[in-house]
Amino acid sequence: MSDNNEFLRGILDTNKAYAHKFAQSDPGLLKQLAKGQSPKVLWLGCSDSRVSAELSTGVLPGSIFVHRNVANRFDENDPSAMSAFLFAINVLKIQAIIVCGHTGCGGVKAALAGAVADKAAGKEIEPSNRTEEVVGRWIAPIKSLATEHIQESRVASAEDEALVSKLTDQHVANTVKAIAESQLMKDVWAEGRKISVHGWVYHVGTAKLRDLDVGYSGINQRAPSLSGPKRTYEECEQFDQV
Repeated sequence: MSDNNEFLRGILDTNKAYAHKFAQSDPGLLKQLAKGQSPKVLWLGCSDSRVSAELSTGVLPGSIFVHRNVANRFDENDPSAMSAFLFAINVLKIQAIIVCGHTGCGGVKAALAGAVADKAAGKEIEPSNRTEEVVGRWIAPIKSLATEHIQESRVASAEDEALVSKLTDQHVANTVKAIAESQLMKDVWAEGRKISVHGWVYHVGTAKLRDLDVGYSGINQRAPSLSGPKRTYEECEQFDQV
């Protein structure tokens, strides 16, 4: 308990230093933030402690409205996510939505491990505790994706970094598409509002972001590329073929 208290005290001390430095370097921004926020981006990211939206992008506070969960999933039946999305879109008037996955994602790894274990057992293995039950239910769509990837593979390992990376990219692309095809975004675009949806992946080992170029800017309309030449709709659809 004492070690934990020391760590928590350290956070408070660090905050004092941060607040002092912030007040000295940009007092105007602090006053502006105290009056309200006007972010341009809604960020759907993973809860992983290594992936902070503000730190990974280097933007100032107030620039990004953030919603995070395990493995950056989107579910229209999730009231937490929908509250964040509706508030960001209708109240804050954001202009873009970014789905950001990351390398070494624990949720993706767990989904792959579950798929590999099921294949080895020849059946779906039941969860042995509440953590496995709840987390397993949440990452079930990613596990289904992993199962499709390993069905034709004679040797499939949960430690296969290349496969984890491929699944991460595919999951982000699928999430972008799910958001773009949601009733929420259909209504937004039907009203003529200009909000784009993009998929990025953060590399934990290099601190660099990579645009997957799978974005949408309207119903069945691909967003212009943010990195490199624009690809056709058909070329982008490769992410939909697992």
